[in-house]
Amino acid sequence: MFHKEHAGNFSQGGWPDVTAVIHGVTYLIEFKKSETEVPSKQQMYTIEQINNAGGCAFICGSFEDFLSKTS
Repeated sequence: MFHKEHAGNFSQGGWPDVTAVIHGVTYLIEFKKSETEVPSKQQMYTIEQINNAGGCAFICGSFEDFLSKTS
């Protein structure tokens, strides 16, 4: 299962782009299109907080990158 977050006036800033549940594990992924595109401080803080709470959040550059981090 995948869910794409859509940024807007009522969304929480810094929340990862995609939530995926695979074999009972929930992943929160922030996708960046290129190596020059960097996450904001708020995005990094949110990812850190998710991971500190026992979650699994990370930044990926592509779907292949995501697959390599979840296998």
